[in-house]
Amino acid sequence: MNRKQILRQLAIEARQAWPAQRRHSASKSIQQQFTRRFAGDHNAWFIYRATSCEVDTQLLIHHPGITVYAPVTLSEGDMRWHKVDGDTHWQQGRHGIEEPANGSPWRTEDGPVLVACPLVGFDRAGNRLGMGMGCYDRWLAKHGDSVDCLIGLAFSCQELESIPRESHDVPLDYIVTEEEIIACRSAEG
Repeated sequence: MNRKQILRQLAIEARQAWPAQRRHSASKSIQQQFTRRFAGDHNAWFIYRATSCEVDTQLLIHHPGITVYAPVTLSEGDMRWHKVDGDTHWQQGRHGIEEPANGSPWRTEDGPVLVACPLVGFDRAGNRLGMGMGCYDRWLAKHGDSVDCLIGLAFSCQELESIPRESHDVPLDYIVTEEEIIACRSAEG
């Protein structure tokens, strides 16, 4: 096992050790902090649909006055984002995560967006560990110029002291936990 794999396992175990009720309560707090801080700054949000152990995002997906897009994972591991509204039909995607089955796809010319990333672990420098599939990193490599702000949503127990950064890793601007909003080095100055 390499260092990232070991850190990923530690963070997953820490997250799973929290009882469901604690994750639910923390998720609500995280979503409220996110909305208070970022709702006035951005008209379009890219929000993932959470798995059972991740920070729940339902309040963000249905936030009034914001255009929301959710990811669809393609066969080659790339992503595209589809608009979510009251008529959205959800289906299980390639990785067992609910994805929109309809909705207009986001295009670069639609303008800059705020992207909320799921994560397994994070450090205060904005480094994140995902599940290791690289879907977000590949998408950000192609469309990073269209991202106004990259935000990780995590429980405080997922914080790690330091995560090795590889050349393809894109650091987060902010991390929102139930305890605080962390401005990472990439967001400062």
